[in-house]
Amino acid sequence: MEQLEKKTYSQDCSPEDSELLKKMVFMHHEKIIYWNEAPVMSLWQIKKYEEKAHELIKEHDLKEFSILVDLRDTSPPNSELREALRNFFIPLKEIGLIKVCAFTEKNFFINAAAKFVLGGSGLTFKVFTKQEDAEKELLGDFIERS
Repeated sequence: MEQLEKKTYSQDCSPEDSELLKKMVFMHHEKIIYWNEAPVMSLWQIKKYEEKAHELIKEHDLKEFSILVDLRDTSPPNSELREALRNFFIPLKEIGLIKVCAFTEKNFFINAAAKFVLGGSGLTFKVFTKQEDAEKELLGDFIERS
């Protein structure tokens, strides 16, 4: 997978950077959207990710889905970014979001930030250290629902 640079992405970024941002959100499984958080979050980048997630939901006609959030290479968001993330995730519950699972690879500050962002949202969520554990959790939900 391509990686984002550790810089702030804004509306002034190159078309190549804009396309790279959109590649960070993709279908990981038929009902799981993968959200690879940027190393340096920005409101514009979150908006681009949000647009891509909605494209995937529509394109795949997702009636129920989960989101797997990769937080390995990011830094904790400030209050403005936390609010923007909540404003993205909360409405998704109404259109079929079942659960959000994040993984961090032992980053205590990111674990705390993820719990803080998602905890006040009313969403079902879990934060894991390992990607495999987060994937098992989400896949288990869909197996149980079948």
